[in-house]
Amino acid sequence: FRPVESPNDRAVIAEIQLATKSDVEGLIERLPKAQLRSQELRPFERARILRAVAAQIGENQEKLAWIIALEGG
Repeated sequence: FRPVESPNDRAVIAEIQLATKSDVEGLIERLPKAQLRSQELRPFERARILRAVAAQIGENQEKLAWIIALEGG
């Protein structure tokens, strides 16, 4: 994990997990299969997934806005 600091006072406002080289290589290796799988989804299935992602963002909107504001100073 790596701390995210406020540029104002260097206070730690969050911690993020960093990907390792192995993590990235594994993702790149699995990408072609994932792309083929996503192309097979029907439009309504893709829409359902995107709505679920949007709902999660909406539920965390205030927290995300707070972190972005603090991170930017």
